[in-house]
Amino acid sequence: MDGFKTSEEAARFWKEKAHAYKAELEIQRREFKEFEEDSKSLETELELELTQTQAKNRDLNLCVAKLRNENELLKSRVETLTQHEIRQHTETMQELSSFKKQVDDLKRHIRELEQKNDDLEKAYRASKASIDDFDTQLNGVIERNVILESELDEKEQLKALVQRMRDETRDLRLELSIKAQDSNRAEVQVPQPPRQPRTTPLSIVNDLLRKVGALETKLSTYHRKEEPSKRQRTGDLIKK
Repeated sequence: MDGFKTSEEAARFWKEKAHAYKAELEIQRREFKEFEEDSKSLETELELELTQTQAKNRDLNLCVAKLRNENELLKSRVETLTQHEIRQHTETMQELSSFKKQVDDLKRHIRELEQKNDDLEKAYRASKASIDDFDTQLNGVIERNVILESELDEKEQLKALVQRMRDETRDLRLELSIKAQDSNRAEVQVPQPPRQPRTTPLSIVNDLLRKVGALETKLSTYHRKEEPSKRQRTGDLIKK
């Protein structure tokens, strides 16, 4: 026998080999059994995980579908909002342009009002100066009117005096006429001595009449002078 001296040695060698292979086989069987058990357990776990994973996938698919729907809705809303924003932006720009135009119009109107205000202030100052001048002239006219009224009062007083003197003169003339008639009748009955110049009531009346006539002449002259002066002052007042 190759490598062995005797058959017993060879048998012992192969017997030992068989025991070793058998032991290794047992080990392999146990390991295979354990592997098989582990595989079954792993398979069970994997099946469970697969079931769970499939359930999760279904849930995820449902969630994805829901998210897709929501995404479509959001896209639609975004597009709607975008269009609305664009339209609103356009309207805002148009309103802004309109507001700018209104502001420009208001600024131009304010400048026109300021110019008109300046013109009105100038006109007011000119009118105030004219009014002040007119007040000065009016005060002068009032002072002259006061003087004229005073002169008119004096004239009325003179007229009243003249009228009173006329009434007294008329009464004196009547009284002297009566006395003259009585005196003439007495002179016819009683001779008179030669007449001598003397002051008689008649001469006094005549003297008073002369004075009254002179006073009336002065009043008439004053009246004729006063009328042109009044007309001249009235014309000057109208011109002013």
